[in-house]
Amino acid sequence: MKTAAVIAEFNPFHNGHKYIIDKAREVTGAERLIVIMSGDFVQRGEPALLDKYTRAKAALLAGADLVAELPGMGACASAEIFASSGAALAESLGIVDYLVFGCEDDDPELLKAAADILAEEPEAFKELLKEHLKAGLSFPDARSRAIKEYISNSRAYSYDPESFARLISTPNNILAVEYLKALNRSFSSIIPVPVPRTAGDGITSAAFIREQLAGGDMDLSQYMPDHAYSELTAAWEDRRLIYPGDFSSQVLSALLGSTGRFTDYADIGEDQANRIEKLLPDYTDALSFAQALKTRNVTYTRVMRMLFSVLLGHTKSALASWKAAGYQSPVMVLGVNKVRRDILSEISQKASGPVIISPSDAETLKGTPAWEIYSDTCRASEIYRYTAQIKSGKQILSASRRALLVI
Repeated sequence: MKTAAVIAEFNPFHNGHKYIIDKAREVTGAERLIVIMSGDFVQRGEPALLDKYTRAKAALLAGADLVAELPGMGACASAEIFASSGAALAESLGIVDYLVFGCEDDDPELLKAAADILAEEPEAFKELLKEHLKAGLSFPDARSRAIKEYISNSRAYSYDPESFARLISTPNNILAVEYLKALNRSFSSIIPVPVPRTAGDGITSAAFIREQLAGGDMDLSQYMPDHAYSELTAAWEDRRLIYPGDFSSQVLSALLGSTGRFTDYADIGEDQANRIEKLLPDYTDALSFAQALKTRNVTYTRVMRMLFSVLLGHTKSALASWKAAGYQSPVMVLGVNKVRRDILSEISQKASGPVIISPSDAETLKGTPAWEIYSDTCRASEIYRYTAQIKSGKQILSASRRALLVI
Protein backbone atom coordinates (compact mmCIF):
# COMPACT_ATOMS: atom_id res chain seq x y z
CA MET A 1 0.00 0.00 0.00
CA LYS A 2 1.60 3.26 -1.17
CA THR A 3 1.93 6.11 1.33
CA ALA A 4 2.61 9.78 0.68
CA ALA A 5 3.73 12.34 3.25
CA VAL A 6 3.35 16.12 3.39
CA ILE A 7 5.36 18.34 5.75
CA ALA A 8 3.32 21.39 6.71
CA GLU A 9 2.37 24.04 9.23
CA PHE A 10 -1.29 24.66 8.29
CA ASN A 11 -1.13 28.03 10.00
CA PRO A 12 -4.10 28.19 9.57
CA PHE A 13 -5.52 25.47 7.34
CA HIS A 14 -6.93 26.86 4.07
CA ASN A 15 -8.04 25.80 0.59
CA GLY A 16 -4.48 25.73 -0.72
CA HIS A 17 -3.60 23.13 1.90
CA LYS A 18 -6.63 21.06 0.93
CA TYR A 19 -5.40 21.29 -2.67
CA ILE A 20 -1.97 19.89 -1.71
CA ILE A 21 -3.53 16.99 0.21
CA ASP A 22 -5.78 16.11 -2.73
CA LYS A 23 -2.99 16.59 -5.25
CA ALA A 24 -0.61 14.40 -3.23
CA ARG A 25 -2.96 11.47 -3.61
CA GLU A 26 -3.66 12.23 -7.26
CA VAL A 27 -0.08 12.55 -8.54
CA THR A 28 1.35 9.65 -6.52
CA GLY A 29 -1.60 7.26 -6.53
CA ALA A 30 -0.98 6.76 -2.81
CA GLU A 31 -3.76 5.12 -0.81
CA ARG A 32 -2.62 6.76 2.44
CA LEU A 33 -1.52 10.26 3.32
CA ILE A 34 0.51 11.24 6.38
CA VAL A 35 0.95 14.85 7.47
CA ILE A 36 4.06 15.82 9.43
CA MET A 37 2.98 19.06 11.04
CA SER A 38 4.62 21.75 13.16
CA GLY A 39 3.36 21.88 16.70
CA ASP A 40 2.55 25.08 18.56
CA PHE A 41 5.47 27.11 17.18
CA VAL A 42 6.33 27.50 13.51
CA GLN A 43 9.27 28.07 11.19
CA ARG A 44 9.05 31.86 11.16
CA GLY A 45 9.93 31.82 14.85
CA GLU A 46 6.42 32.56 16.00
CA PRO A 47 3.53 30.82 17.77
CA ALA A 48 0.96 29.14 15.55
CA LEU A 49 -2.29 31.05 15.22
CA LEU A 50 -4.23 27.97 16.38
CA ASP A 51 -3.04 25.16 18.63
CA LYS A 52 -1.68 21.95 17.12
CA TYR A 53 -4.75 19.84 17.94
CA THR A 54 -7.11 22.22 16.14
CA ARG A 55 -4.86 22.25 13.09
CA ALA A 56 -4.42 18.46 13.16
CA LYS A 57 -8.20 18.05 13.27
CA ALA A 58 -8.52 20.30 10.20
CA ALA A 59 -5.97 18.16 8.33
CA LEU A 60 -7.77 14.92 9.19
CA LEU A 61 -11.15 16.31 8.15
CA ALA A 62 -9.55 17.39 4.87
CA GLY A 63 -8.33 13.89 4.02
CA ALA A 64 -5.15 13.16 5.96
CA ASP A 65 -4.95 9.66 7.45
CA LEU A 66 -2.48 10.43 10.21
CA VAL A 67 -0.90 13.58 11.65
CA ALA A 68 2.48 13.32 13.38
CA GLU A 69 4.12 16.26 15.14
CA LEU A 70 7.38 17.72 13.90
CA PRO A 71 9.64 18.14 16.96
CA GLY A 72 9.76 21.67 18.34
CA MET A 73 13.46 22.18 17.62
CA GLY A 74 12.80 21.41 13.96
CA ALA A 75 9.53 23.32 13.65
CA CYS A 76 10.86 26.64 14.96
CA ALA A 77 14.10 26.71 12.96
CA SER A 78 15.76 27.62 9.68
CA ALA A 79 14.48 26.15 6.42
CA GLU A 80 17.36 23.67 6.37
CA ILE A 81 16.65 22.29 9.84
CA PHE A 82 12.87 22.35 9.30
CA ALA A 83 13.18 20.37 6.07
CA SER A 84 15.90 18.01 7.31
CA SER A 85 14.06 17.11 10.50
CA GLY A 86 10.79 16.67 8.63
CA ALA A 87 12.39 14.43 6.00
CA ALA A 88 14.13 12.42 8.73
CA LEU A 89 10.81 11.86 10.50
CA ALA A 90 9.17 10.79 7.23
CA GLU A 91 12.01 8.30 6.68
CA SER A 92 11.80 6.98 10.24
CA LEU A 93 8.11 6.07 9.86
CA GLY A 94 9.20 3.15 7.70
CA ILE A 95 6.18 3.28 5.38
CA VAL A 96 6.53 6.52 3.38
CA ASP A 97 7.05 6.16 -0.37
CA TYR A 98 6.63 9.79 -1.51
CA LEU A 99 7.33 13.20 -0.03
CA VAL A 100 5.02 15.76 -1.66
CA PHE A 101 5.63 19.51 -1.39
CA GLY A 102 4.28 22.64 -3.01
CA CYS A 103 6.54 25.11 -4.78
CA GLU A 104 6.44 27.92 -7.31
CA ASP A 105 8.87 26.18 -9.73
CA ASP A 106 8.17 22.48 -10.13
CA ASP A 107 10.83 21.73 -12.76
CA PRO A 108 12.47 18.67 -11.16
CA GLU A 109 15.76 19.15 -13.02
CA LEU A 110 16.08 22.78 -11.97
CA LEU A 111 15.22 21.89 -8.37
CA LYS A 112 17.76 19.06 -8.36
CA ALA A 113 20.50 21.24 -9.85
CA ALA A 114 19.93 23.93 -7.20
CA ALA A 115 19.83 21.32 -4.44
CA ASP A 116 23.10 19.78 -5.64
CA ILE A 117 24.89 23.13 -5.65
CA LEU A 118 23.66 24.06 -2.19
CA ALA A 119 24.42 20.61 -0.80
CA GLU A 120 27.91 20.31 -2.29
CA GLU A 121 28.79 24.02 -1.95
CA PRO A 122 31.55 24.22 -4.59
CA GLU A 123 34.47 26.41 -3.55
CA ALA A 124 33.66 29.09 -6.14
CA PHE A 125 30.09 29.32 -4.83
CA LYS A 126 31.27 29.54 -1.21
CA GLU A 127 33.65 32.39 -2.05
CA LEU A 128 30.89 34.34 -3.75
CA LEU A 129 28.59 33.76 -0.78
CA LYS A 130 31.26 35.00 1.65
CA GLU A 131 31.83 38.14 -0.42
CA HIS A 132 28.16 39.07 -0.39
CA LEU A 133 27.77 38.34 3.32
CA LYS A 134 30.80 40.55 4.06
CA ALA A 135 29.16 43.26 1.97
CA GLY A 136 26.29 43.27 4.45
CA LEU A 137 23.62 41.35 2.56
CA SER A 138 21.25 39.11 4.48
CA PHE A 139 21.93 35.39 4.06
CA PRO A 140 18.94 34.80 1.71
CA ASP A 141 19.94 37.73 -0.52
CA ALA A 142 23.63 36.78 -0.45
CA ARG A 143 22.87 33.19 -1.38
CA SER A 144 20.54 34.20 -4.20
CA ARG A 145 23.15 36.53 -5.69
CA ALA A 146 25.96 34.00 -5.20
CA ILE A 147 24.16 31.20 -7.02
CA LYS A 148 23.23 33.53 -9.88
CA GLU A 149 26.87 34.56 -10.34
CA TYR A 150 28.12 31.01 -9.91
CA ILE A 151 25.81 29.77 -12.67
CA SER A 152 26.81 32.71 -14.89
CA ASN A 153 30.46 31.68 -14.57
CA SER A 154 29.79 27.98 -15.10
CA ARG A 155 29.25 26.07 -18.32
CA ALA A 156 27.78 23.04 -16.58
CA TYR A 157 24.19 24.31 -16.56
CA SER A 158 21.87 25.16 -19.44
CA TYR A 159 19.45 27.11 -17.26
CA ASP A 160 19.29 30.89 -17.15
CA PRO A 161 21.11 32.14 -14.01
CA GLU A 162 18.01 34.18 -13.16
CA SER A 163 16.07 30.92 -12.86
CA PHE A 164 18.33 29.77 -10.04
CA ALA A 165 18.22 33.13 -8.28
CA ARG A 166 14.41 33.19 -8.49
CA LEU A 167 14.18 29.60 -7.36
CA ILE A 168 15.81 30.24 -4.00
CA SER A 169 14.12 33.59 -3.41
CA THR A 170 10.65 32.34 -2.46
CA PRO A 171 9.80 30.43 0.73
CA ASN A 172 8.22 27.37 -0.84
CA ASN A 173 10.98 26.96 -3.42
CA ILE A 174 13.58 27.27 -0.68
CA LEU A 175 11.88 24.50 1.28
CA ALA A 176 11.56 22.38 -1.86
CA VAL A 177 15.32 22.61 -2.42
CA GLU A 178 15.97 21.80 1.24
CA TYR A 179 13.76 18.70 1.05
CA LEU A 180 15.77 17.47 -1.92
CA LYS A 181 19.04 18.19 -0.12
CA ALA A 182 17.85 16.29 2.96
CA LEU A 183 16.69 13.24 1.00
CA ASN A 184 19.92 13.16 -1.03
CA ARG A 185 22.17 13.46 1.99
CA SER A 186 20.44 10.60 3.79
CA PHE A 187 20.36 8.40 0.66
CA SER A 188 16.63 8.08 1.24
CA SER A 189 14.47 5.85 -0.94
CA ILE A 190 11.57 8.29 -0.56
CA ILE A 191 10.63 9.83 -3.90
CA PRO A 192 10.33 13.65 -3.88
CA VAL A 193 7.26 14.96 -5.70
CA PRO A 194 7.07 18.73 -6.31
CA VAL A 195 3.58 20.10 -6.93
CA PRO A 196 3.09 23.58 -8.43
CA ARG A 197 1.16 25.89 -6.13
CA THR A 198 -2.16 26.95 -7.56
CA ALA A 199 -3.85 30.32 -7.73
CA GLY A 200 -7.41 31.39 -8.39
CA ASP A 201 -10.71 31.99 -6.64
CA GLY A 202 -10.72 30.80 -3.06
CA ILE A 203 -6.94 30.35 -2.90
CA THR A 204 -4.71 32.61 -0.84
CA SER A 205 -1.77 32.34 1.52
CA ALA A 206 -1.80 31.62 5.24
CA ALA A 207 0.11 34.89 5.71
CA PHE A 208 -2.74 36.83 4.08
CA ILE A 209 -5.29 35.16 6.37
CA ARG A 210 -3.20 35.96 9.46
CA GLU A 211 -2.83 39.58 8.36
CA GLN A 212 -6.58 39.93 7.83
CA LEU A 213 -7.31 38.44 11.23
CA ALA A 214 -4.80 40.71 12.93
CA GLY A 215 -6.67 43.63 11.38
CA GLY A 216 -10.00 42.36 12.65
CA ASP A 217 -11.32 41.02 9.32
CA MET A 218 -13.15 37.70 9.69
CA ASP A 219 -14.58 37.66 6.13
CA LEU A 220 -12.39 34.70 5.16
CA SER A 221 -14.84 31.86 4.58
CA GLN A 222 -14.11 31.81 0.83
CA TYR A 223 -10.49 30.87 1.51
CA MET A 224 -11.04 27.97 3.89
CA PRO A 225 -12.93 24.65 4.00
CA ASP A 226 -16.11 25.01 6.04
CA HIS A 227 -14.81 22.91 8.95
CA ALA A 228 -11.59 24.92 9.19
CA TYR A 229 -13.44 28.24 9.05
CA SER A 230 -15.84 27.08 11.77
CA GLU A 231 -12.90 26.24 14.04
CA LEU A 232 -11.30 29.60 13.28
CA THR A 233 -14.51 31.44 14.09
CA ALA A 234 -14.90 29.54 17.37
CA ALA A 235 -11.31 30.35 18.33
CA TRP A 236 -11.87 34.02 17.46
CA GLU A 237 -14.93 34.16 19.70
CA ASP A 238 -13.11 32.39 22.54
CA ARG A 239 -10.02 34.61 22.22
CA ARG A 240 -7.88 31.58 21.39
CA LEU A 241 -6.15 33.06 18.34
CA ILE A 242 -2.52 33.45 19.38
CA TYR A 243 -0.07 36.06 18.09
CA PRO A 244 3.64 36.72 18.79
CA GLY A 245 2.79 39.77 20.86
CA ASP A 246 0.91 37.56 23.31
CA PHE A 247 4.31 36.23 24.46
CA SER A 248 5.89 39.63 25.14
CA SER A 249 6.20 39.19 28.90
CA GLN A 250 7.49 35.61 28.60
CA VAL A 251 10.08 36.62 26.01
CA LEU A 252 11.28 39.45 28.25
CA SER A 253 11.59 37.13 31.25
CA ALA A 254 13.56 34.63 29.16
CA LEU A 255 15.90 37.33 27.86
CA LEU A 256 16.51 38.77 31.33
CA GLY A 257 17.28 35.28 32.63
CA SER A 258 19.76 34.63 29.82
CA THR A 259 21.82 37.82 29.92
CA GLY A 260 25.42 37.05 29.04
CA ARG A 261 24.54 33.71 27.44
CA PHE A 262 22.66 34.77 24.32
CA THR A 263 25.23 33.22 22.00
CA ASP A 264 24.31 29.82 23.47
CA TYR A 265 21.01 29.95 21.59
CA ALA A 266 20.14 29.05 18.01
CA ASP A 267 20.51 31.77 15.36
CA ILE A 268 22.26 34.21 17.73
CA GLY A 269 25.79 35.25 16.81
CA GLU A 270 28.14 37.55 18.72
CA ASP A 271 26.91 40.69 16.97
CA GLN A 272 23.26 39.83 17.55
CA ALA A 273 23.94 39.00 21.21
CA ASN A 274 25.61 42.37 21.73
CA ARG A 275 22.71 44.13 20.06
CA ILE A 276 20.20 42.33 22.30
CA GLU A 277 22.20 43.32 25.39
CA LYS A 278 22.37 46.93 24.23
CA LEU A 279 18.68 47.32 23.40
CA LEU A 280 17.18 45.18 26.18
CA PRO A 281 16.70 48.12 28.61
CA ASP A 282 14.35 49.67 26.03
CA TYR A 283 12.19 46.53 25.67
CA THR A 284 8.45 47.19 25.62
CA ASP A 285 7.04 44.24 23.67
CA ALA A 286 8.28 41.37 21.50
CA LEU A 287 7.24 42.84 18.14
CA SER A 288 8.77 46.29 18.54
CA PHE A 289 11.91 44.73 20.03
CA ALA A 290 12.22 42.45 17.00
CA GLN A 291 11.88 45.46 14.71
CA ALA A 292 14.60 47.27 16.65
CA LEU A 293 16.93 44.25 16.41
CA LYS A 294 16.43 43.82 12.66
CA THR A 295 19.34 45.02 10.53
CA ARG A 296 20.29 45.05 6.87
CA ASN A 297 21.77 41.56 7.06
CA VAL A 298 19.59 40.05 9.81
CA THR A 299 15.99 39.56 8.71
CA TYR A 300 12.91 40.02 10.88
CA THR A 301 12.17 36.30 10.60
CA ARG A 302 15.62 35.41 11.91
CA VAL A 303 15.20 37.89 14.77
CA MET A 304 11.92 36.27 15.76
CA ARG A 305 13.59 32.85 15.73
CA MET A 306 16.35 34.30 17.91
CA LEU A 307 13.90 35.58 20.50
CA PHE A 308 11.78 32.45 20.57
CA SER A 309 14.83 30.18 20.68
CA VAL A 310 15.67 31.85 23.99
CA LEU A 311 12.09 31.46 25.23
CA LEU A 312 11.94 27.81 24.18
CA GLY A 313 15.46 26.96 25.31
CA HIS A 314 16.73 25.87 21.89
CA THR A 315 20.50 25.97 22.25
CA LYS A 316 23.14 25.57 19.58
CA SER A 317 24.61 22.59 21.40
CA ALA A 318 21.26 20.76 21.52
CA LEU A 319 20.70 21.41 17.81
CA ALA A 320 24.24 20.27 16.97
CA SER A 321 23.73 17.02 18.88
CA TRP A 322 20.41 16.44 17.17
CA LYS A 323 21.91 17.10 13.74
CA ALA A 324 24.79 14.71 14.47
CA ALA A 325 22.19 12.05 15.30
CA GLY A 326 20.53 12.55 11.91
CA TYR A 327 17.59 14.47 13.40
CA GLN A 328 16.19 11.23 14.80
CA SER A 329 13.13 11.70 16.97
CA PRO A 330 10.17 9.80 18.33
CA VAL A 331 7.03 9.66 16.20
CA MET A 332 4.59 11.81 18.16
CA VAL A 333 1.12 11.03 16.80
CA LEU A 334 -1.44 13.81 17.19
CA GLY A 335 -4.36 12.22 15.40
CA VAL A 336 -5.57 9.53 13.03
CA ASN A 337 -8.45 8.92 10.64
CA LYS A 338 -10.75 6.40 12.34
CA VAL A 339 -10.99 4.26 9.20
CA ARG A 340 -7.18 4.08 8.98
CA ARG A 341 -6.36 3.16 12.57
CA ASP A 342 -4.44 0.15 11.26
CA ILE A 343 -1.71 2.59 10.27
CA LEU A 344 -0.86 2.97 13.96
CA SER A 345 0.08 -0.68 14.39
CA GLU A 346 2.02 -0.63 11.12
CA ILE A 347 4.23 2.31 12.07
CA SER A 348 4.67 0.84 15.56
CA GLN A 349 6.17 -2.22 13.89
CA LYS A 350 8.14 -0.53 11.12
CA ALA A 351 9.29 2.80 12.56
CA SER A 352 13.02 3.03 13.25
CA GLY A 353 12.40 4.84 16.52
CA PRO A 354 9.83 4.95 19.32
CA VAL A 355 6.21 5.76 18.52
CA ILE A 356 4.21 7.84 21.01
CA ILE A 357 0.47 7.42 20.55
CA SER A 358 -0.51 8.37 24.11
CA PRO A 359 1.47 10.24 26.79
CA SER A 360 2.03 6.99 28.71
CA ASP A 361 4.04 5.65 25.77
CA ALA A 362 6.71 8.25 26.51
CA GLU A 363 7.39 7.07 30.06
CA THR A 364 9.70 4.28 28.91
CA LEU A 365 11.88 6.80 27.05
CA LYS A 366 13.18 8.64 30.10
CA GLY A 367 16.93 9.06 30.04
CA THR A 368 17.17 8.63 26.25
CA PRO A 369 17.74 11.18 23.45
CA ALA A 370 14.16 10.53 22.29
CA TRP A 371 12.92 11.63 25.71
CA GLU A 372 14.84 14.91 25.37
CA ILE A 373 13.19 15.63 22.02
CA TYR A 374 9.76 14.71 23.38
CA SER A 375 10.24 16.78 26.56
CA ASP A 376 11.40 19.81 24.60
CA THR A 377 8.32 19.61 22.37
CA CYS A 378 6.01 19.21 25.37
CA ARG A 379 7.61 22.17 27.11
CA ALA A 380 6.90 24.37 24.09
CA SER A 381 3.28 23.24 24.09
CA GLU A 382 2.92 24.06 27.77
CA ILE A 383 4.29 27.58 27.21
CA TYR A 384 1.77 27.98 24.41
CA ARG A 385 -1.08 26.51 26.47
CA TYR A 386 -0.53 28.78 29.46
CA THR A 387 -0.47 31.82 27.18
CA ALA A 388 -3.71 30.72 25.51
CA GLN A 389 -5.32 30.14 28.91
CA ILE A 390 -4.40 33.62 30.10
CA LYS A 391 -5.67 35.23 26.90
CA SER A 392 -8.94 33.27 26.71
CA GLY A 393 -9.61 33.05 30.43
CA LYS A 394 -10.53 29.40 29.94
CA GLN A 395 -8.93 26.17 31.10
CA ILE A 396 -7.15 24.31 28.29
CA LEU A 397 -6.25 20.66 28.63
CA SER A 398 -2.55 19.85 28.85
CA ALA A 399 -1.00 17.65 26.16
CA SER A 400 -0.09 15.17 28.90
CA ARG A 401 -3.80 14.59 29.51
CA ARG A 402 -5.04 14.50 25.93
CA ALA A 403 -6.20 11.32 24.25
CA LEU A 404 -5.30 10.58 20.66
CA LEU A 405 -7.41 12.63 18.25
CA VAL A 406 -9.55 10.21 16.21
CA ILE A 407 -11.66 11.71 13.41
